[in-house]
Amino acid sequence: MLGDSHMVGYFGEHLQRYLHQKGAFHILSVAIGGAGSYTFAAPVLKNTCCGYRIRRTWADDSIGYNSPIRVVSGALRANHMAIGNSWNKNLDSLLQYWQPDLIVVELGNNRIDNHAGLIQKIRAVRPHSPIYWIGPFLRPGLAQRVAGIQKALKQDNNALLIPAWDLAGHDTSDCLITSHLNISIVNKFQPVYCLFLPKNRYFYL
Repeated sequence: MLGDSHMVGYFGEHLQRYLHQKGAFHILSVAIGGAGSYTFAAPVLKNTCCGYRIRRTWADDSIGYNSPIRVVSGALRANHMAIGNSWNKNLDSLLQYWQPDLIVVELGNNRIDNHAGLIQKIRAVRPHSPIYWIGPFLRPGLAQRVAGIQKALKQDNNALLIPAWDLAGHDTSDCLITSHLNISIVNKFQPVYCLFLPKNRYFYL
């Protein structure tokens, strides 16, 4: 998963656990607080805003319903350091290393945008892997946020925008500070989780 603070928090934890329980996938999640597509399209991935979390699960891991997902590395606050040392601190190397069959992007809430640059980076390494883009949530300037993502995905025949603003509404309503999205909001996405369950083994979020 490429995501912002929603993926750092409970939403990312729940989604990864759900997908792990539904299929035999290797899953890697890279979430950076305050991130936008510009953050992931940059030459170096950095924790510059409000923490980050990298989670990894193997297909044969035994993970209970309430068990925490393993965090490979993370920080609760910004330290302005590069992340992802094991894959050269950039998205290009990460994609080359994992060769994902499926890519999920949860970005567009923070208006730190380079959507076209991010898609270009992904397609340079994985030209045919499906891309599922979640978001943005219901915030001021929604029409402009959505239009920017739609424009970047328009020419890609294997990309889908999942309307978080329609499924969950506002991302801060009834929000738990420690979770960023509480369970009632997360569960609203369950009807579309089935989209993330191909027959392929390797899965990159």
